[in-house]
Amino acid sequence: EFERFKTEMKDFITHFMYERTGRSPIVIPVINIIDGKVDTRPISAISTEERVNKEQQRFAEIRARLLG
Repeated sequence: EFERFKTEMKDFITHFMYERTGRSPIVIPVINIIDGKVDTRPISAISTEERVNKEQQRFAEIRARLLG
């Protein structure tokens, strides 16, 4: 999910900057998770479906905050 998020952010920023400046920027997305909630259960105790659902929910929250 983070790769998709980085790609979407890169595309959004690239288009935004091009529209503002008329020049093609080089955009290198770097994501640092700050204040992330850590699940203390071992990976083997978390189902794949639960992990995917949590990642999708976090992705949607981050995307909403950044893209407004």
